[in-house]
Amino acid sequence: MSSPRSYFVCVVAVFLVASTASALSINDTLTVGDGLIASGDWDIESVSFEYTVWSPDDPANANPDRWTYEYVLSAPDPAISNFELEASIGLDGELVSFNFPGDPVEIGEIRKDPGMPGLADDFEWGFKWETCGQSLEFTINLDSTRQPMWGDFAAKGGQSWVRNAGFTCPDYDPDPQWPDTVCSDDHILVPDTTEFGGDPVPEPLTLIGVLAGCGGLSRYLRRRLA
Repeated sequence: MSSPRSYFVCVVAVFLVASTASALSINDTLTVGDGLIASGDWDIESVSFEYTVWSPDDPANANPDRWTYEYVLSAPDPAISNFELEASIGLDGELVSFNFPGDPVEIGEIRKDPGMPGLADDFEWGFKWETCGQSLEFTINLDSTRQPMWGDFAAKGGQSWVRNAGFTCPDYDPDPQWPDTVCSDDHILVPDTTEFGGDPVPEPLTLIGVLAGCGGLSRYLRRRLA
């Protein structure tokens, strides 16, 4: 659950959004020791995971009326061999366009097994890509009519693995539809099953501004208080 400090940061973020123009996109980078946990050769600060979400209203978004998501994982040897991304239950290929690196090998329930040691718990619904261990950087681009929610990811290379620190067992993902009540750092933004413009979801600029404030401010304060 969110700590009092994280809760305070989220409340502050709500007031900031109420008084300033909301961002059209959100970008955050997690590193080992600051939002990520890892094992083996990947347990070093240089391992990073960056995600960017563009609002449907962002002129820079090449997909009008859709949310665009980008995820970039950078790691040293051993090269990345698989990547798992959580999504909301029922989100399938008809609701998401996978621009690169192609369709995932699995869509649906992703169960933890010895071949995916980074998974702290099962994904009730998610996507799995196999990358054949050919790259030290793995990028996923997708677009969807589905707005952001908090979720998790995990990846593996050889015997090393990495995941966002908020991915625990049992898995708990706060609901961003009520960001003035619940918010959490150490999670990432992934597509929900609530369609853009749905009710009672906040307007997209307000939602993404609050999420940006919660994630960015809490990470900033954590660094200052460390």
